[in-house]
Amino acid sequence: MADEKNTYEVLILGAGPASFAAGIYAARYQIKSCIIGKELGGLAATTHLVENYPGYKSISGPDLMKKMQEHAESLNVPIVQTNIKEAKKEGELFRIITDKEDYFGKYLIVALGTKRRKLNIPGEDKFYGKGVTYCATCDGPLFKGMNVAVVGGGDAAFKTALFMSDIANKVYLLVRSDRFKAEPINIESVKKRQNIEIKTFAEVKEIRGEQLVSSVLLKDNSELKVEAVLIEIGQVPSTAIVKELGIEMDEYGYVKVDKNMATNIARVYAAGDITNETEFKQIITAASQGSRAIHSIFNAKSK
Repeated sequence: MADEKNTYEVLILGAGPASFAAGIYAARYQIKSCIIGKELGGLAATTHLVENYPGYKSISGPDLMKKMQEHAESLNVPIVQTNIKEAKKEGELFRIITDKEDYFGKYLIVALGTKRRKLNIPGEDKFYGKGVTYCATCDGPLFKGMNVAVVGGGDAAFKTALFMSDIANKVYLLVRSDRFKAEPINIESVKKRQNIEIKTFAEVKEIRGEQLVSSVLLKDNSELKVEAVLIEIGQVPSTAIVKELGIEMDEYGYVKVDKNMATNIARVYAAGDITNETEFKQIITAASQGSRAIHSIFNAKSK
């Protein structure tokens, strides 16, 4: 039986930019909503510097997410920081089971975002937290004055290399091809840094060490002496929690949505990096999708 105090018109799963935007618009549409997520700000909160969000020439990811959170809270949108264990449908309501309490909603917005993609190579799991990390802003300062490797060829990797160049002695940016997928301005900035060395066709085969990371073995069998490996090779969608609802995914595991951000399940919408709506995964596109999902729910309720 639904607990009345924990029953909402809309439950917003996840606590990143898509969720905060959805909560803000829900309040403006006078729709009772609740944001539920374990990591406030999501992956955006681990971004060192954001320089492409309108209104801010330059702002850290944590600061931008804090501002979005405060905006939602100023409109009395409840934000519950907890781990979501399960999502299921019970009659006309959706039930979200968390580590704290159960929550109920007539509509769902799935905005659980993505998690870091792994290399899946020997040594990666063994040295996680012992030199291997997926979050430069979280762990980067631990590697002050060291030689480090950043793995990846996209914008996140180039930004991480820039961030680490202010902390580490030497930064090796390991790209497995000779094509860079970062913004040109970030590529230019990396090339100007004296302590960053870009290595192309540098595919990591193994991470080595004893107690801590001491080197990486490349596919050409050359070995690079480093004390940390920062992995930035993209993300995979966080859909495990909602798969039981029968939500349709594309071949890459992203949630399929229509132009209204609706899924194939009635009254279930999705927004942000978890969707297949665009390959352009940005804070601004996530926020846009969150607001569009609420607008679609408002229109559906008004019929």
